[in-house]
Amino acid sequence: MDEGYPSDAYYIAALMAPEREAMPLADALDTVVAKAEVDHEVSTTAELHGHDLFRAKADWAHHQKKPRVRIGVHNDVSQAITDHDVKIIHRGNASHP
Repeated sequence: MDEGYPSDAYYIAALMAPEREAMPLADALDTVVAKAEVDHEVSTTAELHGHDLFRAKADWAHHQKKPRVRIGVHNDVSQAITDHDVKIIHRGNASHP
């Protein structure tokens, strides 16, 4: 689950997976990080948090001037999720709670 709150709204998203998909999905996401480690010198403990990835923060800070690297990793994450039987729930409202 993750949340976002630009100045005029509040959003929350959740990824829901049946139990049989949980470990295969986790393994697929670990594979994305392992690939990023080899290809782009990212830590094996790097988190795939959207804010950090998009804004080049935390584990992705050294790729601040390499948006294509970050976009490529995002694509790999999206593909890993798409390859599994999961649901993404996204909700928002026009004002902060």
